[in-house]
Amino acid sequence: MVSSVCNVFGDPTPGPRHFPGFESSTFPWRETIDDFEEVPSVASYGMSMQLCREGIVAGPSSGEGLCGLIQYLEKMRTSGRLSELADPETGEISCVFICCDLPYQYLDGYFDRLPESQFPPILNQILLGCDQDKYSESWILSTRQAARMLSCSHQRKQRLRECKRRSNQSRMADVRQRTLGTRFLDLRQREDFETEHIPQSMSSPLQSLTPAIRDLFGDPDTLHMIWTGLQTKFIKGEKELSPKKLPIVILCYDGDTSQMATSILRAKGYTAFSVCGGFCALKRFTPTRKLGDGDE
Repeated sequence: MVSSVCNVFGDPTPGPRHFPGFESSTFPWRETIDDFEEVPSVASYGMSMQLCREGIVAGPSSGEGLCGLIQYLEKMRTSGRLSELADPETGEISCVFICCDLPYQYLDGYFDRLPESQFPPILNQILLGCDQDKYSESWILSTRQAARMLSCSHQRKQRLRECKRRSNQSRMADVRQRTLGTRFLDLRQREDFETEHIPQSMSSPLQSLTPAIRDLFGDPDTLHMIWTGLQTKFIKGEKELSPKKLPIVILCYDGDTSQMATSILRAKGYTAFSVCGGFCALKRFTPTRKLGDGDE
């Protein structure tokens, strides 16, 4: 016995046709089938997901085929004719359905058609709306790389001071643009910055950031809090970040928050970097100062 399965008209499952589509086909399909079943897309997607959870990775049209087979068997059972399909010697009914697709390209369809009760609960939903920008290891500087950038920035500023003595004011804007180097933005609390900081760095404390945060990416609530704070800071503080084409190195206590800040700034078009290990690691490779010790 061959059962043909198709979509319900107006409720498509990707792949199979609806009945009018069969009618327009020149293939002699009527002579090849014994039964005709229509299956709604909700049932097709639901059966596909059940197959996947049982270890048979199959898409919605495969689910539709199995649903149609079960409908046919139920119809035969209700009419008292199920025994007609059984093997006369064993009494068993052997059935075959075709798995002809995969679920991956139709993932949105499962969520669109099936109720929430069909899915496990989503944990930490707070993360769905934050920290979605790209990360890259190439944006994380080693402490030696950051120290070299700091040294180069200092040398450029020295040349700028020399140019000030020799240049008139009309040329200073162009000179500054060409000689300014990497900027260092320190997100630590103001009192920590005043106690110790990298020379020439600028304090821009993030209110929610404290040394007590030990596992930023392992604590959803803390991650959301820090991300929200960074978004607010960078929206309000565009002037202190400009110009975008100049490199800016973000410092925090341990490097995690600065990685997130770098991700956000990169998405906004800034040439931002973080430092592996943050300020605590970088200070071992470069002299630090207290506030007022010759900072400019």
